[in-house]
Amino acid sequence: MGREGAFGLSAKQVSESIAGRSASVAAADAGALWRPAPGRLSFSAGFRNAGGKARFVQGRTALPRTLYAGAAARLFADGWVLTVEARRPSDGGTSFHVGQEVWLYNTLALRAGWRSDRDLGNGLVFGFGFKLHAVRVDYALAPMGAAFGQAHRIGVSFRFGGAGDRAYQDGLRLAQKGQNAEAILKFKEALDADPDNRAAVRALKESVGALQRERGNK
Repeated sequence: MGREGAFGLSAKQVSESIAGRSASVAAADAGALWRPAPGRLSFSAGFRNAGGKARFVQGRTALPRTLYAGAAARLFADGWVLTVEARRPSDGGTSFHVGQEVWLYNTLALRAGWRSDRDLGNGLVFGFGFKLHAVRVDYALAPMGAAFGQAHRIGVSFRFGGAGDRAYQDGLRLAQKGQNAEAILKFKEALDADPDNRAAVRALKESVGALQRERGNK
């Protein structure tokens, strides 16, 4: 099995206005992802807001540059994801972020996380998500300390995927139910529609391995 890697670079123009004065500056973000075989672990690193300084009437102001590096583990056909990330901004110390997401039957997600750089609250965040076909609802709760209480965030999104995406999602649900033979058929259907779907390739290999272990134990 080979290794997988990806690299991304984006450029942007940031504008700011204060007391009738405005300034703009060009900046760039970049990141790299590396996934060693068999693909359940991934590592990332990159930077944000690399660029010049915005000039106002007096002096120049730089964007908050940030370096980051992290790792993620995807288990049980992507049903359980564990992440950890370290960030180093140019105007502060290093902070750490950890989190996990568990999908039940690829329909209900339970999430929890912690970050060390929160000025308010203890840095903990909890949430859940629900998706059904093209509709997805996400909710997060973040304690903000005794003075501010709780922060609630909710989002609703619609995903317009094709037949390949639907087959992949169906395959994940079947795999989490232990129906690996049926899941394999769905993952193959997803790959017929989109041969470059790496997530479907990874999930197909896991289901094939699980099915072989099932038959070997009989």
